[in-house]
Amino acid sequence: MEADFTRPHLEKMVRAVWKAAEQTPYASDFRRIYNDAIKNAQFEDPVEALMFGA
Repeated sequence: MEADFTRPHLEKMVRAVWKAAEQTPYASDFRRIYNDAIKNAQFEDPVEALMFGA
């Protein structure tokens, strides 16, 4: 099985991780890390920020 690093697949995986993280007691930490990553890296795309920043 080959790893799929195409944009749509990565986006789907990132959203799945985000959804799962929202269900945990650490959701606020996850959002803070995510927001810091966006601010620090200045990604315009939230999916890129999540993939590369958090």
